[in-house]
Amino acid sequence: MSTNWYRKFRIIGFAVRLAGILLLIFCLGFTLPLKQQTNDNEKVIPLEVKTDSTSFMLSQVLDSGGKTLYFYRDIDQFPCDDSVCQRMQVRIYWNVNGKYMKLTTPEGFGLTKINHKPFTARDYQKLDELLGNPKSYLRYYKLESLTNKAAEKHYYSVDAISGATVTEVTYETVRGAVKTCFVLWKIANGETPKYIRQLSKK
Repeated sequence: MSTNWYRKFRIIGFAVRLAGILLLIFCLGFTLPLKQQTNDNEKVIPLEVKTDSTSFMLSQVLDSGGKTLYFYRDIDQFPCDDSVCQRMQVRIYWNVNGKYMKLTTPEGFGLTKINHKPFTARDYQKLDELLGNPKSYLRYYKLESLTNKAAEKHYYSVDAISGATVTEVTYETVRGAVKTCFVLWKIANGETPKYIRQLSKK
């Protein structure tokens, strides 16, 4: 009987260690250097994009034959206009058709949520799923309409969730980081992919 329990404990211990290793590998996938180097046979073309509402720099990556491989854009800004939000530094990638591919952050500068708590691996996974969904409920909202002001004040003071965020987007966004999720979703599914699609048609 004791031998069976010993074997079970060994199996459980092995499973826990394996899960920890997989979680570490998963996290590293979201903490690549922001200024990461491309391959030697790739060429980066900086593009200055101007629209009716904004302007930004977009990088087009080509292979040795001049074929476009993908695009990326470096984001360094605050997700909101108050002292609550922490500055976010990310790089967002799109394929040649303007479809979101992935998001990376520089080492030591990961995304944070309420009270500046760092994103967990599950938070990054949820954000990745959100950014890859151009039909998210977020498309119906503006930044200022995402939260109830009175409830938001209570939310940030006691670290609660009830009533602060509109119900439709709560399940889609990372808890405590609705504004960060909203701003990144707008970038991943807004003017940038639209420009990439227009460029691809040309």
